[in-house]
Amino acid sequence: MKTFSPYALAAAFLVSVLATAGCGGGSGSSGGNGSSSSAASTSSASSLSSSSNASSSAAAAIGLRLRGSVTTGGYAEAVVLSADGRTAYVANRSARLQIVDIRNPDRPRIVGIFDTAGGARGIALSQDGKTVYLAEGAEGMEAVDVTDPAHPARLGGVDTPGYARHVRLSPDGNRAYVSDQTKGVQIVDIREPARPAVIGSVAVQASALDTALSADGRTAYIADKARGLEIADVSDPAHTTVRGSVVTHTEAKGVALSSDGTRAYVAAYDGGFHIVDITDSTHPTVVGSLDTPGYAEGVALSADESVAFVANGSGGFEAIDIGDPARPLLTAQVDTGGYQQSVALTPDNRFACVTLGSHGLRIVEITAAR
Repeated sequence: MKTFSPYALAAAFLVSVLATAGCGGGSGSSGGNGSSSSAASTSSASSLSSSSNASSSAAAAIGLRLRGSVTTGGYAEAVVLSADGRTAYVANRSARLQIVDIRNPDRPRIVGIFDTAGGARGIALSQDGKTVYLAEGAEGMEAVDVTDPAHPARLGGVDTPGYARHVRLSPDGNRAYVSDQTKGVQIVDIREPARPAVIGSVAVQASALDTALSADGRTAYIADKARGLEIADVSDPAHTTVRGSVVTHTEAKGVALSSDGTRAYVAAYDGGFHIVDITDSTHPTVVGSLDTPGYAEGVALSADESVAFVANGSGGFEAIDIGDPARPLLTAQVDTGGYQQSVALTPDNRFACVTLGSHGLRIVEITAAR
């Protein structure tokens, strides 16, 4: 894992600010259904010092600043961004997919809506940006063509035996891994999006709520609610095997992986935030944790993997310094005005898109502290 350099990050932010404008690096139009926030009203984020060694931690470099928001109607649960960071795709539990133009971070606007078969709980986007896959509870998984954002269209779907809560795609884009709660993880062949088919599954001890995949796609890391993190060999979908597990205090709800495959970062609801050493997949070990002041629901990592951004339920949106895995430090926090469910970062790491349940989608600017 890379060590944190606040000076390098600050410089990177300044270069990015000078070089680009807007949430996705492009010029955006102002929409009528987004709300903007002035600099004065959005500077309420608190940057938290890590005491005597703040100069060597993310506390010296990270700030969070509220920007615009958009009401999505219903309950915004999960979000994924396009590769260029200009478009957000929001899974809405009230049976909708909403496509949001976020090029202007102060005025995000809905540009497309698709009525889903069931309540959309989780979402993934194909590598070419043309297909969205939605976990829709009792209705299973649905594939939607988003080539034309203004006119999304259904491609196909597949019923899963449980309650589809989340979905992730394999690195090669050929399989979808649906976190199907008590029915484990369902492995779906999506080479033909119009005809997805379940080809295997992973049995879990409790309830699969999220799944992350290794870089080679052979190992799945499953947030298994009360049973913590489970690690499964999925190299042969028809014959999967759980190799190891570790309890993460209470409910494991979201998981992200380091690029080198040695760490898992788990949002563990009222159990806070946990860092797990997964070097030995048969004996994963919690090496660090932080008791966050809310309910940790989702997590995303900065590009240099020095900061974890946590959607912390009613406890706000947080930046956590993970440069020292044994001592994660809360470095910045902001109240986004809703119940933080999930987070996705723009490619340049200048902005985070956070789903807020009944309050829709909020954009948060990630700044260099002054």
